[in-house]
Amino acid sequence: AVGNGAGFAAGFGDRTILLWNNTTEKYDAPCASWDHHDGSVFALVSVTPHLMASASYDRTIRLWQLPDDLWSQEAAGIVEPQCTTLTGHAGSVRALAAVTSRFIASAAYDRSVRWWDVTSQSLITTWNGHARYVNCIASLSYSVVVSGSDDRTIRMWDSRSSGCIAEWRGHAGAVSALTVTADG
Repeated sequence: AVGNGAGFAAGFGDRTILLWNNTTEKYDAPCASWDHHDGSVFALVSVTPHLMASASYDRTIRLWQLPDDLWSQEAAGIVEPQCTTLTGHAGSVRALAAVTSRFIASAAYDRSVRWWDVTSQSLITTWNGHARYVNCIASLSYSVVVSGSDDRTIRMWDSRSSGCIAEWRGHAGAVSALTVTADG
């Protein structure tokens, strides 16, 4: 959900992000279409009701400042958000996790996990340790994320430390998805 649950966004292989208003019955057309990425969009995450992040094959993360009138009938199709680009990955960015309203984490095909401050729009740290592509990431707490890789491992990273704090091995294949259970 994006914007206090008023709508949702979807990313596509044609580099577009489409937004739909789920409070109306206009299902045949999105209320906004953005194409600022130069490659397929692989991940979207709602950071706050007014901030969304997207990840792409083009090796970038885009931060989208969503305007208050995004979901209004009058603004449909013409609202253009403020967009900022975060760069630093050397491979396509495959996954994002909203850690807090200030921090996001990214996983990429450059085998790294990165921690970003969306307020200052800056890279805080880069963690290396996976031997192959990093496919997925999930936030466990305000400072801890887990990542899964084609190297068949899951690694835990803490922003308060300088590296990997735990590793799980033994998977028969690539780790392609992660989630956090409701009880933590």
